[in-house]
Amino acid sequence: MQFQCKYCGYGKIYNNVDERLNKKMTLDKAIRLLTYFFELWQTNDTSISRNIFISFYGGEPLLNMPFIRNIISFIENTHPQGLVFHYSMTTNAVLLNKYVDYLYNKNIRLLISLDGNKRNNSYRLDKMGNSVFDKIVKNATYLKHNYPKYFNNKVNFNAVLHDRNSVYEINEFIYKQFGKKPSISELNTVGVVPPPFGRVGVSFRAAETSLFSGIPMALNLYTYSRKF
Repeated sequence: MQFQCKYCGYGKIYNNVDERLNKKMTLDKAIRLLTYFFELWQTNDTSISRNIFISFYGGEPLLNMPFIRNIISFIENTHPQGLVFHYSMTTNAVLLNKYVDYLYNKNIRLLISLDGNKRNNSYRLDKMGNSVFDKIVKNATYLKHNYPKYFNNKVNFNAVLHDRNSVYEINEFIYKQFGKKPSISELNTVGVVPPPFGRVGVSFRAAETSLFSGIPMALNLYTYSRKF
């Protein structure tokens, strides 16, 4: 399920983004791209193991699981010499229950988007304007209870800081519910449409103004050396 988050970088509060055409990369193009990189990487010294990180993101990557399965299968069958592949995914977790076995079997690292408790998460809505909070928490809780080692080692959370949450609330909910310290990102302030923001319903909050005394803050952004 695709969300229509009110603070989306491609949404109504920004005027400096190109048009989204809702197109998907074809499998043929992806394989040609990977083949090119395989050849490029193997022209260098492959006497030592090199880690390659491939991250699936969107939109919501779980909406295109056939693509993900085919890409991973292609890499496993090709198995470029000297390269070690690690997979990750940023997901809203709404479809997590359908594909958790595959994600677990392929050891795919997950970054789940969740802005805190139900009110904190109220900017993250489906296309009908409905809350998806309960579904996210249910699926993440299922993952925690049924795949505890995988959850502990391969699953984390990312929140966006805005006027309906705080660093304290985000950390409190996610740590209490899942035993995790989330990464926290601030909203992008570049390209914002002129005031008033009231018609959009999103206000900006800087991390330093949101801190509560004695509450640790995590602002480590989840990045990889190579993304696909």
